[in-house]
Amino acid sequence: MDRISRKELKPAVARIANGAATSEAISNDGASVAGVIFPAAMTAATFSIHVCDTFGGTYRQLYDDQGVAVSGLPVAANTAIALPIAIMAFPFFKIVTNVNEGANRDLTIVRKG
Repeated sequence: MDRISRKELKPAVARIANGAATSEAISNDGASVAGVIFPAAMTAATFSIHVCDTFGGTYRQLYDDQGVAVSGLPVAANTAIALPIAIMAFPFFKIVTNVNEGANRDLTIVRKG
């Protein structure tokens, strides 16, 4: 079994504020793969990913290599979901839920590589 060095794992927390649907900007930090762990309570049922080339720039809907929007991904409280590899082409991304959250939600973003 391969072991992953702790140095390769890059966890971060991104908040979706109460009354909002968009997370704080997340740096992919040079990672090659990423996932999100949702907290025990979530209002949303689905999410999409928006990306940008700068931290403070305009974030745009991410599309895969077939031209299909990366959206409608499932949100489930207390679960972990692998994020599509397409986000790694951009240095920054945000998670956008389908509805405004009913409280602050801290998403754990785990990046490797």
